[in-house]
Order: sequence, then C-alpha cells, then structure tokens
Amino acid sequence: MLGWRGRADEVTKVRGMFIHPRQVDEAAARVAGIARHQVIVTRKDHQDVLTFRVELAEGAAAGAIAPALEAAVREIMKLRGQVEVVPRGSIPEGAKKIIDERTWK
Repeated sequence: MLGWRGRADEVTKVRGMFIHPRQVDEAAARVAGIARHQVIVTRKDHQDVLTFRVELAEGAAAGAIAPALEAAVREIMKLRGQVEVVPRGSIPEGAKKIIDERTWK
C-alpha cells in the first residue's frame, strides 16, 4: 500500500471545479448522434483547456452537435470547453472518460 499516492479515480479538477466521469456521460447523453466521447484536459499559457472529443454516430452531422454539446458542458460542468469531432475508431472501446494531459513545470 505504500505505493499509492493521491486519488485513484478519474475525478479531475479543472479551473477550480471538479469534473466527474458521470458528468461527461450526462453531457454526451443530452446530444443525439454521439457514438463515443472523452474529455481531454491540457494546459496552454498557464490556463486549463477542456476539450470534449466525440466520435459521431452513423449519419450524424457535426455542425449541429458541437454547439449543443458546448451548451450541455456549460450547464452540467459549469465550465467552457471546446468540442473536437474525431474520426471513428479514434477513441478506443472502454477508454477513460477523462484524460489529464497537463504538465506542471
């Protein structure tokens, strides 16, 4: 047990707000046409950047999904974020819901 340090779950603090995987799922569930989803947290110019990556379901239009998902993220997570539509197969089955890629130098 000496090797365990910090948290072992996916809860991540972004701009002072905690994000839970269930919030990611809830935001994606509010928008039709999303097959898979994942949140990536990075840092740019000493600020946290939240990117909501989505794979579209068959026949879904990206133009309608992005604004609706951005609104759902603001309402549920109380944060602003950008939406990135990625090609099918980019997000593996069973991938983590929140990936923290920030570096603290």
